[in-house]
Order: sequence, then structure tokens, then C-alpha cells
Amino acid sequence: MLLRKRYIMRGSDFAELKAFVAVVERQSFARAAEHLGLSPSALSQTIRQLEGRIGARLLNRTTRSVAPSRQWRTALQAHSAIVSGDGCCSRPSQ
Repeated sequence: MLLRKRYIMRGSDFAELKAFVAVVERQSFARAAEHLGLSPSALSQTIRQLEGRIGARLLNRTTRSVAPSRQWRTALQAHSAIVSGDGCCSRPSQ
């Protein structure tokens, strides 16, 4: 059977993804941490854990800015286009 082992998202996986989205949307660890009710250091550690689990850098960080890495920015743009109905998988207009 091809799909013998199914992946089930744990609560911690969801929390990591939620943290990532909050940082990207707010373009700031401090603002995202405040929104999520976390300390900036706890949020940073959550993102590092997610990056470690995925095996890829998700965010480009400097002391003054944070932005999704190029490959993740492309993925986020594609996801946004599909969710908004502008992507390749949108329903035909009537």
C-alpha cells in the first residue's frame, strides 16, 4: 500500500505553523510574539525548531527586519493565489 503511514498533525506542529505565519504577516518577531502572547525568545525558538524539523531556513533575519526566504515567499504567494481563487486551481468563472 502506497500510503501505509499517514501523517497526523500534532498540536505543536500547528503552533509552529501559526507562529511562522504570525511572523511573516507582522514582519517582526516582537509584534508576532505580542500577538501570540509569547516572549520574543520563545517565538524565536519555536521558529528555529520548525526550521530544524523541516531542514530548511524559513526566514531571512537581520537585526532590523525579518522576511520569508525566497523559496518560502514563492510558496506563500502560490498558496495565497490558490486560496483567494486567483491560482491555477480556482473554479472556472460562470
